[in-house]
Amino acid sequence: MEAWLKSSLESGYITKVDSSKVQRGVHCEASLSPWYEDGIVFDWTALHQRLVQPASAQPYVEVFVGALARFGSDAAAGAARSGKECFSTVVELRAPWALIPLSEQAQDLSLFDVPAMVPAAPTNGNGSNSGKAAAGPSPPSLGGSRDFYKFLRGPPGQRAVRDDVKRVLASVQSQLCQNGIQVFCFLSSFVIVCEDFTELLHSTAAVFRALTDVKFTIDGHGSSLGPRAIERLRVNGEDWWTTLPLQKLTSEEDLSSLLVALFFQWLQDAYIWGGTAPLRLFPDSKENDNAAQTKGLRLFEKFVRGLVLPSIHAIGLDALTAALPEEGGNLLELAAVKLQRRLPPVGPQRWSVLELRLVLCQINAYHHLPSEYLGRVETAATRPSAAAQA
Repeated sequence: MEAWLKSSLESGYITKVDSSKVQRGVHCEASLSPWYEDGIVFDWTALHQRLVQPASAQPYVEVFVGALARFGSDAAAGAARSGKECFSTVVELRAPWALIPLSEQAQDLSLFDVPAMVPAAPTNGNGSNSGKAAAGPSPPSLGGSRDFYKFLRGPPGQRAVRDDVKRVLASVQSQLCQNGIQVFCFLSSFVIVCEDFTELLHSTAAVFRALTDVKFTIDGHGSSLGPRAIERLRVNGEDWWTTLPLQKLTSEEDLSSLLVALFFQWLQDAYIWGGTAPLRLFPDSKENDNAAQTKGLRLFEKFVRGLVLPSIHAIGLDALTAALPEEGGNLLELAAVKLQRRLPPVGPQRWSVLELRLVLCQINAYHHLPSEYLGRVETAATRPSAAAQA
Protein backbone atom coordinates (compact mmCIF):
# COMPACT_ATOMS: atom_id res chain seq x y z
CA MET A 1 0.00 0.00 0.00
CA GLU A 2 2.75 2.47 0.97
CA ALA A 3 4.66 1.87 -2.26
CA TRP A 4 1.53 2.47 -4.36
CA LEU A 5 0.65 5.65 -2.43
CA LYS A 6 4.17 7.01 -2.78
CA SER A 7 4.33 6.30 -6.51
CA SER A 8 0.86 7.74 -7.13
CA LEU A 9 1.64 10.92 -5.19
CA GLU A 10 4.91 11.44 -7.04
CA SER A 11 3.26 10.98 -10.44
CA GLY A 12 0.38 13.34 -9.64
CA TYR A 13 -2.20 10.56 -9.86
CA ILE A 14 -3.55 11.27 -6.37
CA THR A 15 -3.16 14.01 -3.77
CA LYS A 16 -3.45 13.95 -0.01
CA VAL A 17 -6.44 15.67 1.59
CA ASP A 18 -6.37 17.46 4.93
CA SER A 19 -8.56 15.28 7.15
CA SER A 20 -9.87 18.33 9.00
CA LYS A 21 -11.45 19.52 5.74
CA VAL A 22 -13.14 16.24 4.90
CA GLN A 23 -16.90 16.50 5.09
CA ARG A 24 -19.30 13.70 5.79
CA GLY A 25 -20.32 12.04 2.56
CA VAL A 26 -19.53 9.30 0.14
CA HIS A 27 -15.98 8.03 0.10
CA CYS A 28 -14.46 4.61 -0.09
CA GLU A 29 -11.82 2.67 1.73
CA ALA A 30 -8.85 1.42 -0.24
CA SER A 31 -7.93 -2.14 0.58
CA LEU A 32 -5.23 -4.61 -0.30
CA SER A 33 -6.13 -7.57 -2.48
CA PRO A 34 -3.73 -10.22 -3.78
CA TRP A 35 -5.95 -11.06 -6.76
CA TYR A 36 -5.97 -7.70 -8.59
CA GLU A 37 -3.40 -5.68 -10.52
CA ASP A 38 -1.26 -3.42 -8.30
CA GLY A 39 -2.58 -5.29 -5.24
CA ILE A 40 -4.95 -2.48 -4.21
CA VAL A 41 -8.67 -2.03 -4.92
CA PHE A 42 -11.39 0.56 -4.34
CA ASP A 43 -15.03 -0.24 -3.68
CA TRP A 44 -17.16 2.57 -5.16
CA THR A 45 -20.50 0.88 -4.38
CA ALA A 46 -21.73 3.71 -2.13
CA LEU A 47 -20.98 6.28 -4.84
CA HIS A 48 -22.58 4.23 -7.62
CA GLN A 49 -25.73 3.76 -5.55
CA ARG A 50 -26.17 7.53 -5.33
CA LEU A 51 -25.66 8.17 -9.05
CA VAL A 52 -28.36 7.48 -11.61
CA GLN A 53 -27.26 4.75 -13.99
CA PRO A 54 -29.02 3.76 -17.22
CA ALA A 55 -31.04 0.60 -16.77
CA SER A 56 -29.61 -2.42 -18.57
CA ALA A 57 -30.60 -6.05 -18.60
CA GLN A 58 -27.00 -7.06 -19.31
CA PRO A 59 -23.77 -6.61 -17.37
CA TYR A 60 -21.72 -3.83 -18.96
CA VAL A 61 -18.99 -5.99 -20.50
CA GLU A 62 -21.45 -8.46 -21.99
CA VAL A 63 -22.95 -5.71 -24.16
CA PHE A 64 -19.80 -5.75 -26.34
CA VAL A 65 -19.27 -9.51 -26.50
CA GLY A 66 -21.37 -10.12 -29.61
CA ALA A 67 -19.53 -7.44 -31.58
CA LEU A 68 -16.18 -9.00 -30.68
CA ALA A 69 -17.39 -12.41 -31.86
CA ARG A 70 -18.60 -11.04 -35.19
CA PHE A 71 -15.48 -8.95 -35.79
CA GLY A 72 -13.08 -11.88 -35.83
CA SER A 73 -15.34 -14.64 -37.13
CA ASP A 74 -16.60 -12.53 -40.06
CA ALA A 75 -13.04 -11.58 -41.03
CA ALA A 76 -11.92 -15.22 -40.87
CA ALA A 77 -14.95 -16.40 -42.86
CA GLY A 78 -14.29 -13.78 -45.54
CA ALA A 79 -10.68 -14.87 -45.85
CA ALA A 80 -11.69 -18.53 -46.06
CA ARG A 81 -14.03 -17.81 -48.97
CA SER A 82 -11.00 -16.46 -50.84
CA GLY A 83 -8.91 -19.46 -49.87
CA LYS A 84 -6.77 -17.39 -47.51
CA GLU A 85 -5.91 -17.29 -43.83
CA CYS A 86 -6.78 -14.39 -41.58
CA PHE A 87 -4.30 -13.08 -39.01
CA SER A 88 -4.67 -10.95 -35.91
CA THR A 89 -2.56 -8.76 -33.65
CA VAL A 90 -3.52 -7.05 -30.39
CA VAL A 91 -2.35 -3.78 -28.89
CA GLU A 92 -3.23 -3.84 -25.20
CA LEU A 93 -3.47 -0.66 -23.12
CA ARG A 94 -2.15 -0.34 -19.60
CA ALA A 95 -4.60 1.40 -17.22
CA PRO A 96 -6.19 3.76 -19.80
CA TRP A 97 -8.53 5.19 -17.13
CA ALA A 98 -5.52 6.80 -15.41
CA LEU A 99 -5.21 9.19 -18.37
CA ILE A 100 -8.64 10.77 -17.80
CA PRO A 101 -8.39 14.14 -15.95
CA LEU A 102 -11.01 14.75 -13.28
CA SER A 103 -12.98 17.92 -12.71
CA GLU A 104 -12.90 19.39 -9.21
CA GLN A 105 -16.29 17.87 -8.45
CA ALA A 106 -15.19 14.48 -9.76
CA GLN A 107 -12.06 14.69 -7.63
CA ASP A 108 -14.20 15.22 -4.55
CA LEU A 109 -16.19 12.11 -5.50
CA SER A 110 -12.99 10.06 -5.69
CA LEU A 111 -12.11 10.47 -2.02
CA PHE A 112 -10.72 7.39 -0.29
CA ASP A 113 -9.08 6.66 3.03
CA VAL A 114 -6.39 4.27 4.18
CA PRO A 115 -4.86 3.43 7.55
CA ALA A 116 -2.57 6.29 8.55
CA MET A 117 1.12 5.64 8.04
CA VAL A 118 2.08 7.94 10.93
CA PRO A 119 1.21 7.72 14.64
CA ALA A 120 -2.21 9.03 15.61
CA ALA A 121 -2.49 12.62 16.76
CA PRO A 122 -2.07 13.26 20.51
CA THR A 123 -5.25 13.02 22.52
CA ASN A 124 -6.44 14.96 25.53
CA GLY A 125 -7.52 13.52 28.81
CA ASN A 126 -10.93 12.29 27.67
CA GLY A 127 -9.46 10.44 24.67
CA SER A 128 -10.57 12.84 21.94
CA ASN A 129 -8.20 14.47 19.46
CA SER A 130 -6.81 17.83 20.49
CA GLY A 131 -6.68 20.82 18.17
CA LYS A 132 -9.14 22.32 15.72
CA ALA A 133 -9.73 19.01 13.96
CA ALA A 134 -11.68 17.84 17.00
CA ALA A 135 -14.23 20.63 16.74
CA GLY A 136 -17.58 19.80 15.15
CA PRO A 137 -18.75 16.43 13.83
CA SER A 138 -15.94 14.09 12.83
CA PRO A 139 -15.96 12.73 9.29
CA PRO A 140 -16.22 8.97 8.82
CA SER A 141 -13.18 6.92 9.84
CA LEU A 142 -11.50 10.06 11.19
CA GLY A 143 -9.76 10.42 14.53
CA GLY A 144 -6.09 10.25 13.57
CA SER A 145 -6.19 6.62 12.40
CA ARG A 146 -6.97 7.27 8.73
CA ASP A 147 -5.35 9.25 5.93
CA PHE A 148 -7.47 10.73 3.14
CA TYR A 149 -6.60 11.06 -0.54
CA LYS A 150 -8.38 11.86 -3.75
CA PHE A 151 -7.66 11.10 -7.38
CA LEU A 152 -6.61 13.80 -9.83
CA ARG A 153 -7.03 11.44 -12.78
CA GLY A 154 -9.41 8.59 -13.37
CA PRO A 155 -9.61 6.05 -10.54
CA PRO A 156 -10.05 2.36 -11.36
CA GLY A 157 -13.54 0.93 -11.02
CA GLN A 158 -15.59 4.14 -11.22
CA ARG A 159 -18.35 3.84 -13.82
CA ALA A 160 -18.27 7.49 -14.89
CA VAL A 161 -14.55 7.23 -15.61
CA ARG A 162 -15.06 3.95 -17.44
CA ASP A 163 -17.67 5.58 -19.67
CA ASP A 164 -15.29 8.47 -20.43
CA VAL A 165 -12.54 6.02 -21.35
CA LYS A 166 -14.89 4.08 -23.60
CA ARG A 167 -15.84 7.25 -25.49
CA VAL A 168 -12.19 8.17 -26.04
CA LEU A 169 -11.26 4.67 -27.21
CA ALA A 170 -14.31 4.50 -29.50
CA SER A 171 -13.21 7.79 -31.09
CA VAL A 172 -9.71 6.41 -31.70
CA GLN A 173 -11.19 3.24 -33.20
CA SER A 174 -13.45 5.27 -35.50
CA GLN A 175 -10.54 7.34 -36.82
CA LEU A 176 -8.46 4.23 -37.47
CA CYS A 177 -11.33 2.55 -39.31
CA GLN A 178 -11.75 5.66 -41.48
CA ASN A 179 -8.12 5.18 -42.50
CA GLY A 180 -8.90 1.69 -43.76
CA ILE A 181 -7.63 -0.32 -40.79
CA GLN A 182 -9.72 -3.30 -39.65
CA VAL A 183 -9.65 -2.70 -35.92
CA PHE A 184 -12.01 -3.25 -33.01
CA CYS A 185 -11.62 -2.14 -29.39
CA PHE A 186 -12.86 -4.55 -26.75
CA LEU A 187 -12.37 -2.99 -23.32
CA SER A 188 -8.64 -2.11 -23.38
CA SER A 189 -7.72 -4.45 -26.25
CA PHE A 190 -7.30 -3.05 -29.77
CA VAL A 191 -7.69 -6.03 -32.12
CA ILE A 192 -6.41 -5.72 -35.71
CA VAL A 193 -7.21 -8.32 -38.39
CA CYS A 194 -6.01 -8.69 -41.98
CA GLU A 195 -5.48 -11.37 -44.62
CA ASP A 196 -2.13 -9.95 -45.69
CA PHE A 197 0.74 -10.54 -43.26
CA THR A 198 2.75 -7.45 -44.24
CA GLU A 199 -0.27 -5.15 -44.31
CA LEU A 200 -1.21 -6.37 -40.84
CA LEU A 201 2.19 -5.36 -39.49
CA HIS A 202 1.82 -1.88 -40.99
CA SER A 203 -1.71 -1.56 -39.55
CA THR A 204 -0.51 -2.68 -36.13
CA ALA A 205 2.24 -0.05 -36.19
CA ALA A 206 -0.35 2.59 -37.14
CA VAL A 207 -2.59 1.61 -34.23
CA PHE A 208 0.40 1.62 -31.88
CA ARG A 209 1.38 5.14 -32.99
CA ALA A 210 -2.18 6.46 -32.78
CA LEU A 211 -2.52 5.29 -29.19
CA THR A 212 0.88 6.47 -28.00
CA ASP A 213 0.39 9.84 -29.73
CA VAL A 214 -2.53 10.51 -27.37
CA LYS A 215 -0.37 9.40 -24.40
CA PHE A 216 -1.86 5.97 -23.75
CA THR A 217 0.57 3.45 -22.26
CA ILE A 218 0.96 0.17 -24.11
CA ASP A 219 0.96 -3.03 -22.08
CA GLY A 220 3.77 -4.92 -23.76
CA HIS A 221 3.14 -8.08 -21.74
CA GLY A 222 -0.59 -8.16 -22.49
CA SER A 223 -0.26 -7.31 -26.19
CA SER A 224 0.23 -9.71 -29.08
CA LEU A 225 2.18 -7.70 -31.65
CA GLY A 226 3.24 -10.69 -33.73
CA PRO A 227 0.54 -11.90 -36.17
CA ARG A 228 -1.32 -15.03 -35.09
CA ALA A 229 -3.62 -17.10 -37.29
CA ILE A 230 -7.33 -16.92 -36.51
CA GLU A 231 -9.19 -20.20 -36.02
CA ARG A 232 -12.97 -20.28 -36.19
CA LEU A 233 -14.98 -21.99 -33.45
CA ARG A 234 -18.59 -22.95 -32.90
CA VAL A 235 -19.48 -22.43 -29.24
CA ASN A 236 -23.01 -23.00 -27.94
CA GLY A 237 -24.45 -22.50 -31.41
CA GLU A 238 -22.60 -19.23 -32.02
CA ASP A 239 -19.71 -18.38 -34.35
CA TRP A 240 -16.53 -17.56 -32.46
CA TRP A 241 -12.82 -17.31 -33.08
CA THR A 242 -9.49 -17.66 -31.34
CA THR A 243 -5.75 -17.33 -31.84
CA LEU A 244 -5.03 -19.58 -28.85
CA PRO A 245 -5.54 -23.28 -29.73
CA LEU A 246 -6.40 -24.67 -26.29
CA GLN A 247 -6.23 -28.28 -27.46
CA LYS A 248 -2.44 -27.92 -27.39
CA LEU A 249 -2.51 -27.42 -23.62
CA THR A 250 -2.22 -30.88 -22.11
CA SER A 251 0.04 -30.65 -19.05
CA GLU A 252 -1.48 -29.95 -15.65
CA GLU A 253 1.01 -27.13 -15.10
CA ASP A 254 -0.11 -25.38 -18.30
CA LEU A 255 -3.79 -25.94 -17.49
CA SER A 256 -3.45 -24.52 -13.98
CA SER A 257 -1.58 -21.47 -15.30
CA LEU A 258 -4.26 -20.79 -17.91
CA LEU A 259 -7.18 -21.25 -15.53
CA VAL A 260 -5.69 -19.02 -12.84
CA ALA A 261 -4.97 -16.37 -15.50
CA LEU A 262 -8.59 -16.61 -16.68
CA PHE A 263 -9.85 -16.34 -13.11
CA PHE A 264 -7.79 -13.24 -12.37
CA GLN A 265 -8.78 -11.62 -15.69
CA TRP A 266 -12.46 -12.24 -14.98
CA LEU A 267 -12.17 -10.57 -11.58
CA GLN A 268 -10.19 -7.63 -12.98
CA ASP A 269 -12.56 -6.95 -15.89
CA ALA A 270 -15.66 -7.11 -13.69
CA TYR A 271 -14.07 -4.59 -11.31
CA ILE A 272 -12.59 -2.17 -13.86
CA TRP A 273 -14.95 -2.44 -16.83
CA GLY A 274 -18.06 -3.77 -15.14
CA GLY A 275 -17.85 -1.12 -12.44
CA THR A 276 -18.75 -3.70 -9.80
CA ALA A 277 -17.31 -4.13 -6.33
CA PRO A 278 -13.99 -5.98 -6.21
CA LEU A 279 -14.10 -9.34 -4.54
CA ARG A 280 -13.16 -8.76 -0.91
CA LEU A 281 -11.76 -12.14 -0.04
CA PHE A 282 -11.29 -11.42 3.64
CA PRO A 283 -12.93 -8.11 4.57
CA ASP A 284 -12.37 -8.61 8.29
CA SER A 285 -8.77 -9.94 7.96
CA LYS A 286 -9.39 -12.48 10.71
CA GLU A 287 -8.58 -15.61 8.74
CA ASN A 288 -5.16 -17.19 9.07
CA ASP A 289 -3.06 -18.11 6.05
CA ASN A 290 -4.39 -21.66 5.84
CA ALA A 291 -8.00 -20.49 5.98
CA ALA A 292 -7.24 -17.88 3.34
CA GLN A 293 -5.79 -20.46 0.96
CA THR A 294 -8.69 -22.84 1.52
CA LYS A 295 -11.27 -20.14 0.91
CA GLY A 296 -9.51 -18.81 -2.18
CA LEU A 297 -9.13 -22.28 -3.66
CA ARG A 298 -12.82 -22.99 -3.07
CA LEU A 299 -13.81 -19.89 -5.04
CA PHE A 300 -11.42 -20.78 -7.86
CA GLU A 301 -12.80 -24.32 -8.00
CA LYS A 302 -16.32 -22.93 -8.32
CA PHE A 303 -15.18 -20.86 -11.29
CA VAL A 304 -13.57 -23.89 -12.94
CA ARG A 305 -16.44 -26.31 -12.36
CA GLY A 306 -19.29 -23.86 -12.83
CA LEU A 307 -18.10 -21.80 -15.81
CA VAL A 308 -15.18 -23.52 -17.56
CA LEU A 309 -15.98 -27.23 -17.32
CA PRO A 310 -19.37 -27.11 -19.14
CA SER A 311 -17.71 -25.62 -22.26
CA ILE A 312 -14.43 -27.55 -22.46
CA HIS A 313 -15.35 -29.55 -25.58
CA ALA A 314 -16.48 -26.47 -27.51
CA ILE A 315 -13.36 -24.45 -26.70
CA GLY A 316 -10.93 -27.37 -27.05
CA LEU A 317 -9.92 -27.75 -23.41
CA ASP A 318 -10.75 -31.46 -23.11
CA ALA A 319 -7.57 -32.13 -21.12
CA LEU A 320 -9.13 -30.38 -18.13
CA THR A 321 -11.21 -33.40 -17.13
CA ALA A 322 -8.18 -35.61 -16.44
CA ALA A 323 -6.59 -32.87 -14.32
CA LEU A 324 -9.45 -32.77 -11.80
CA PRO A 325 -8.98 -34.39 -8.37
CA GLU A 326 -11.65 -37.07 -8.90
CA GLU A 327 -9.66 -38.28 -11.92
CA GLY A 328 -6.43 -38.35 -9.95
CA GLY A 329 -5.24 -34.98 -11.26
CA ASN A 330 -3.32 -32.30 -9.37
CA LEU A 331 -4.93 -29.21 -10.90
CA LEU A 332 -6.10 -27.69 -7.62
CA GLU A 333 -2.80 -28.33 -5.84
CA LEU A 334 -0.90 -26.58 -8.63
CA ALA A 335 -3.40 -23.71 -8.73
CA ALA A 336 -3.24 -23.15 -4.97
CA VAL A 337 0.32 -21.83 -5.23
CA LYS A 338 -0.54 -19.46 -8.09
CA LEU A 339 -3.61 -18.16 -6.24
CA GLN A 340 -1.61 -16.77 -3.34
CA ARG A 341 -1.25 -13.49 -5.21
CA ARG A 342 -1.35 -12.11 -8.72
CA LEU A 343 2.25 -11.73 -9.84
CA PRO A 344 3.26 -8.97 -12.27
CA PRO A 345 4.12 -10.39 -15.70
CA VAL A 346 7.79 -10.90 -16.51
CA GLY A 347 9.07 -11.52 -20.02
CA PRO A 348 7.02 -12.86 -22.96
CA GLN A 349 3.60 -14.22 -22.04
CA ARG A 350 2.02 -17.37 -23.45
CA TRP A 351 -1.32 -15.66 -24.01
CA SER A 352 -2.40 -12.08 -24.50
CA VAL A 353 -5.07 -10.33 -22.46
CA LEU A 354 -7.39 -10.47 -25.47
CA GLU A 355 -6.92 -14.24 -25.81
CA LEU A 356 -7.96 -14.66 -22.19
CA ARG A 357 -10.94 -12.39 -22.75
CA LEU A 358 -12.03 -14.41 -25.77
CA VAL A 359 -12.12 -17.56 -23.65
CA LEU A 360 -14.08 -15.74 -20.93
CA CYS A 361 -16.59 -14.62 -23.56
CA GLN A 362 -16.95 -18.14 -24.93
CA ILE A 363 -17.66 -19.67 -21.51
CA ASN A 364 -20.17 -16.88 -20.81
CA ALA A 365 -18.21 -15.69 -17.78
CA TYR A 366 -19.01 -12.01 -18.36
CA HIS A 367 -22.69 -12.80 -17.86
CA HIS A 368 -21.90 -13.37 -14.18
CA LEU A 369 -20.66 -10.88 -11.61
CA PRO A 370 -17.91 -12.47 -9.49
CA SER A 371 -19.12 -10.92 -6.23
CA GLU A 372 -22.57 -12.44 -6.77
CA TYR A 373 -21.63 -15.71 -8.44
CA LEU A 374 -18.88 -16.60 -5.99
CA GLY A 375 -20.72 -15.01 -3.09
CA ARG A 376 -23.44 -17.63 -3.43
CA VAL A 377 -20.78 -20.28 -3.02
CA GLU A 378 -19.57 -18.73 0.21
CA THR A 379 -23.10 -18.42 1.55
CA ALA A 380 -23.79 -22.07 0.85
CA ALA A 381 -20.41 -23.16 2.20
CA THR A 382 -20.73 -21.28 5.48
CA ARG A 383 -24.43 -21.96 6.15
CA PRO A 384 -24.76 -24.49 9.01
CA SER A 385 -26.38 -27.76 7.97
CA ALA A 386 -29.56 -29.00 9.60
CA ALA A 387 -27.57 -31.74 11.34
CA ALA A 388 -25.10 -29.24 12.71
CA GLN A 389 -27.88 -27.07 14.05
CA ALA A 390 -29.60 -29.97 15.76
